[in-house]
Amino acid sequence: MGLGVLGQRCGVSSGTIRRWELTQVLPSPIALVVWAQQLGCRPALVLDKARRRT
Repeated sequence: MGLGVLGQRCGVSSGTIRRWELTQVLPSPIALVVWAQQLGCRPALVLDKARRRT
């Protein structure tokens, strides 16, 4: 799934998704849950994966 589609599903821009992935900005708790749901995983896994990229 592309950043644009994921952003639409999470209600944010693709740039915001990218900043979350790069851990430049952390999502709000509710956004984190939605992001994880869209990726089919738990919020902890999303944060762990993002942190490993830095």
